[in-house]
Amino acid sequence: MPAALDARRLYIDSGCPDPARRVFVTDSGMIKLICVSDLAGRSVHSRHHPIFKITTWNLSTDNKWEQDATMEASEFQAALASDKRLPLLRPEYPTMSLVDHDVVCFVLNDDRYSVSWLIEVDLNKKVLGAVTLYIHEEEEKQIAEEERANFSSFSDNSFIPSQFTMYLDKRAIKSLSFSKKLEEEKLKRVMEKGQIKDPKQVLV
Repeated sequence: MPAALDARRLYIDSGCPDPARRVFVTDSGMIKLICVSDLAGRSVHSRHHPIFKITTWNLSTDNKWEQDATMEASEFQAALASDKRLPLLRPEYPTMSLVDHDVVCFVLNDDRYSVSWLIEVDLNKKVLGAVTLYIHEEEEKQIAEEERANFSSFSDNSFIPSQFTMYLDKRAIKSLSFSKKLEEEKLKRVMEKGQIKDPKQVLV
């Protein structure tokens, strides 16, 4: 691990992905590490922890970690503020973009409403990118078949990419229009719970 990080991991259930740290291999073969940590370099696992830092490192050819990009909690929350729908929570399950190595995808798990947001953040420009509600398989099936039964909420312990290939089958979303329909239906349900007053309440 980089010297700035505490190598010890906080308690995590066996077999579950680490919500605060992840290692990637880019399309160019570069090995990168990303971590959401406190100021002492320890992994931060509380979603409501107000102080954290997002840091990425590159592994050099002589096997040394070189710091690449950082984003403070205040900068991250300022980026989230551009979309009024988003809860100001600590991000989890970082996933590096294969297209732009400055862009990292995160999950915001709002357990108050059983809602999970998927967001993109540019660590270099300190800005928010794409935002969408996470639609789990049960909801996709429910809307596709026009069912109204209650399903269990999303479990963040099996978040992509560890089970990403599960969605690459005949039940996967087939079109952009259907994907938009799923998100609109979920926005309506979230509005009914009082989390969002207006789905168009977004700063441009």
